[in-house]
Amino acid sequence: MSLANFRGAEWAVSVSHAESERFGLTVARATVPRAAELVGLRDAIERVDADIVILRSTADRGDAMGVPVGGYRALPAGTLMYWEGRLDHVRDVEPSPHFQTRTVGADDADVVSDTIARVFAGYLNHYSVNPLLDDDLAAAGYLEWAERTVANGSAGSVVLEADGVVVGVATASSAEGEWEIELAGIVPDRQRGGLYAHLLRGIHEGARHADANRVVISTQSHNIGVQRAWARLGYEPIDAIETVHLVREALLPA
Repeated sequence: MSLANFRGAEWAVSVSHAESERFGLTVARATVPRAAELVGLRDAIERVDADIVILRSTADRGDAMGVPVGGYRALPAGTLMYWEGRLDHVRDVEPSPHFQTRTVGADDADVVSDTIARVFAGYLNHYSVNPLLDDDLAAAGYLEWAERTVANGSAGSVVLEADGVVVGVATASSAEGEWEIELAGIVPDRQRGGLYAHLLRGIHEGARHADANRVVISTQSHNIGVQRAWARLGYEPIDAIETVHLVREALLPA
């Protein structure tokens, strides 16, 4: 979820049609920015009448996470950590003749899908805590997300090639001088070799070319390894977003 959704002053509740279709349940999203008042939030969640409500707020809003909603059980689903890299401050690795990033083209849809599937296989995300949601269907959501970005022709999507073979992919969206990396990773058999820094270098170069001034990226709090990589590149933590799944009590196992 884009950090921009938490910069406003009002909460929002709506059905997620894509997730509802994917999981065969009515799934809604509730988003509570730091500055939002909670008046009416509980009533809005109850009115949407969903099987699952994915409630997210800035981590300092314990009052939002504790809103009592009749007929639902709250399943804590982890914290999303946001980091930013100021493009005048990030420490890019030196170019290498063995590694090359290039902008994703229309003909790269299949290779992007295959790479994303390999990168995020087994990744623990907020869906993982919910016994009603199938892990394979959740993983398919990442593929759909990446495929939409590529289909929309985002200039912020790059692949990393090592000696001509695609070993990593990153997708990003842009707005008002900021690029937000949506998905980024290296295939499992090529990790821990410094390739990730070359992948982000490709994003940084694209962002600079578009006159952006910073890049934002996020991951689940348990993903310590990648956060260490961001710190080495000069990124800094800027926010934390808490996630709770409100699940209709009658659908859960006893």
